[in-house]
Amino acid sequence: MRSLDFVKQLLVREPKVEALLCSDDRTADGVYRADVDDPQVSNPFAGSFYELSLLESQHWDERVRTEAARLTRYTGQ
Repeated sequence: MRSLDFVKQLLVREPKVEALLCSDDRTADGVYRADVDDPQVSNPFAGSFYELSLLESQHWDERVRTEAARLTRYTGQ
């Protein structure tokens, strides 16, 4: 729950991170290039908060699943 709270605070503080929640808009081949030093060509928006979908669907604690689902549908406040 603490890590999900951290993610929520991060989304509120840095709205541009919200792009990681959206899987619709991907550039190029959709592969993040961690091996590239230049962030402009690393395809940063190919990454996503895939962990949230795992927590939403597979975590044993219902509170965690609920909060992960809420964050997955986060649209700013």
